Amino acid sequence: MAHNDAQFAAAVNPVLADLLGVDSTASYAQVHSLYPNALPTLPAPNTDGSFTLDPQTLISQYQSIVSTVQTAVDGDLAAVEASASKAPLHHPWSAWPATHLHKRPD
Repeated sequence: MAHNDAQFAAAVNPVLADLLGVDSTASYAQVHSLYPNALPTLPAPNTDGSFTLDPQTLISQYQSIVSTVQTAVDGDLAAVEASASKAPLHHPWSAWPATHLHKRPD
C-alpha cells in the first residue's frame, strides 16, 4: 500500500523503521538479512531479476517457521503461567473492602 499511497507511506514508514529497522521500501534481501529465520529462503533470481518459486517448497518453509514460532510462544506462555501461579494476585481492586462492591440491579 505504501508504494501506491504517499500519504500512507509517510505515516507508516517511520513506525516500521522504528519497530523493524526497515520500512516499506526495503527489499526482500534487506528484510531477510535482519530476520533470516522469519522469512522463507528464495532461490537464486533468474537473469531478469524475477524469481521462479515452487509453491510446495514455500509452504513447507512457512510451516516450519510457524511451527518454530508456535513452539517458542508455547514455551513463553508456559513460563508466564508458571510464574503467575506462584505469585499472589495484585489486582488494584483486590485491596478494596467488600463494601465498595455493589450488586448490579436485575
